[in-house]
Amino acid sequence: MEIRIIVDIEAMGGFGKKLEARLISLANESTKEVGCIEYNLHKDTKNSDRFFIYEIWKSKAHLEKHNSTMHFKHFIEGSNGTIAHIKIHFVETIN
Repeated sequence: MEIRIIVDIEAMGGFGKKLEARLISLANESTKEVGCIEYNLHKDTKNSDRFFIYEIWKSKAHLEKHNSTMHFKHFIEGSNGTIAHIKIHFVETIN
């Protein structure tokens, strides 16, 4: 079963550009993964420190594998102290 996720992430003040660069790198690597159907990074039009990621994975196992990749771990470790908040929403299509 496909897994769909929307991640809402906001940088701490002054770290928006740094976080954006790290998110772009993460997105570029994530789209190469087996099981990644869609991985789109978005930036809020009114708050340049706020980002959204829309992800679709073939299965829970593919998502779990993604969460254990070196590029994902590198993102988490390298972003320490730059993220004000992060919220992950598991969603489903209804239309």
